[in-house]
Amino acid sequence: MKTITTLLLALATITLVQAQSLQLQDTLGNDISGTTLNITNPGGDIYNAFSEEVTLKNNSATTKNVKCKRVIISALPAAMSNYFCWVSCYGPYTNTSPTAETVAANQLVKKFHGYVNPNGTTGSGTIRYVFYDEANVTDSVFVNINFTVTTTTALKNNASTKTIVSSIFPSPASNVAYLKINDVTSYANKKISLKIYNMLGKEVAKQTINTIQETIAIENVSDMPSGIYFVTLLADAKEIATKRLVIE
Repeated sequence: MKTITTLLLALATITLVQAQSLQLQDTLGNDISGTTLNITNPGGDIYNAFSEEVTLKNNSATTKNVKCKRVIISALPAAMSNYFCWVSCYGPYTNTSPTAETVAANQLVKKFHGYVNPNGTTGSGTIRYVFYDEANVTDSVFVNINFTVTTTTALKNNASTKTIVSSIFPSPASNVAYLKINDVTSYANKKISLKIYNMLGKEVAKQTINTIQETIAIENVSDMPSGIYFVTLLADAKEIATKRLVIE
């Protein structure tokens, strides 16, 4: 009887380990598997996309090809768009990543971002992101992200709530794009620059602005492949605004 009990406990332990071969972590390394994260748009910005980064760890001793699936628990307002990046970035109508990411044994992979673009709307919704072994769909792990978009923001030094930078135009752009600065005088004596990132967060271009003006032409637009990018405006190397750039 003791031998049978020991065997059953051993099998249960093996099953538990197998079920937990994939783990999700936040940017601080905390285990967030099976939990719900509450994410709010930074600074009360309702015109620019924001995201949450999640790290996946393969705790098993074998390599796994992992896919990501999006499941809508409670829908965001219709005007908003929700999309994610896993290996590559996909549009708002893609629910399962077409390709899998190869994750070696004990490897940490920081290649997931869940995005929401408010498009000028407030509201909330909860999205579940499920990561699973392509060869064994039952070997999976998930995290829920509750995205909330609000106009509430803490004011710094009683500063005006006026948006520093308007959206990039035209959108989408093909040959040239412009960024409009709404508060030029506040940055007249600062070193201004732009950085452009792709959807994976990789910096693909940098531009120095010699003279701050209300309208800034973004260089190298015609040289970049079609897709979604993020343009960050910096003053004295400090980020002050980020806008989405769509290139067709």
